[in-house]
Amino acid sequence: MKALLLTFTTPMLVLCAVAIFVILFATILRTLKEISLFTPGTSAVVALAASVLCLMGLHHFLVSGEGGHTVSGHASEINSQTGIEIILLPYAALAIAILLCLLLLAIARIFAGRRREEYPAREKATVTKSEKHQNKDGEKRIRK
Repeated sequence: MKALLLTFTTPMLVLCAVAIFVILFATILRTLKEISLFTPGTSAVVALAASVLCLMGLHHFLVSGEGGHTVSGHASEINSQTGIEIILLPYAALAIAILLCLLLLAIARIFAGRRREEYPAREKATVTKSEKHQNKDGEKRIRK
């Protein structure tokens, strides 16, 4: 049974990583295009690099389990991976924040759709052209 689970773990991990990468890349790319700080080609490269670093950070801290080290007072016990952990930690936090925000937005849309169906739709009052002209004339009279 354990061997069977191990055979399906690697393909599922790769499939999840690809899905998370696509979500992160699309979100970061759209954000970079909205702020118009970079040219379109540059924003795609920056989005690709940020997405790769986010995925590496998630894998380092969540999947491989190498992120949890105990802190001791001796400087000689600090390993060489501390530098990479310092770099990957903000990217892992960015990835988690983006994924949680997208999840919360999806949940909010689901519940907002149900709320709209529960209440009857109110008819909007339509304003005719003659009423618009009357309002404009009334405003002009008040201003004079």
